[in-house]
Amino acid sequence: MEQERTRILRKALHLFFKKGFSRVTTQDIASSLGISKKTLYRHFSSKREIALEALSENLEGIGGRLDRLFENRELDFGTRFVTFMSLVNRQIRSIGDLFIEDIHRSLPEAWEMIDTFRRERVFAFLRRLLLEGRERGFVREELSVEELVFLITGFINQVLVPDKLVDAGFSLQQVFSTIIELLYGGILTREGYEEVSGKGKRVKMEDLDGGNTLFIH
Repeated sequence: MEQERTRILRKALHLFFKKGFSRVTTQDIASSLGISKKTLYRHFSSKREIALEALSENLEGIGGRLDRLFENRELDFGTRFVTFMSLVNRQIRSIGDLFIEDIHRSLPEAWEMIDTFRRERVFAFLRRLLLEGRERGFVREELSVEELVFLITGFINQVLVPDKLVDAGFSLQQVFSTIIELLYGGILTREGYEEVSGKGKRVKMEDLDGGNTLFIH
């Protein structure tokens, strides 16, 4: 039963990310899994419940990977920095613009969940990583880590919101790619840039969940 429930959550979230929340029906989810709606409703009472639970478990899966990544002292700073960026980027690239636009209008609880996660988990991880990089001489000494995190947080909070992205005509992927370039080019020292620039090949696929873009287990 638990395995079937997980299959439903994974398939549903994949469809929501691709087509948007409002454009996917419970029949679509059931049909894509080869099960009946009756079976679907044995596990969940509504499409909204499926969406919120799938998103919650997916975010928790990402959070767990971030925690393990930071705690793994066998990995050097560059590898952890690149893996962190790759992990977040992989997830963001799986999210379609329709989903971002849709949840702002039809499922605001979902956006609140994402916003809370990025503030409490992603930004916290970035802060710890930058502090470590500063100690190692990889983050520019003249830059305050606390100020950097404050500015990055404020920038993302003001820009990476559904209505502003839609109004500006930018995709979530476009804006995040620019943020990565700013982080690489504006924050790191020459040594830090060299430390991370050659690390892409060292990001193991298993560190990114075998290349999957969903993290529900």
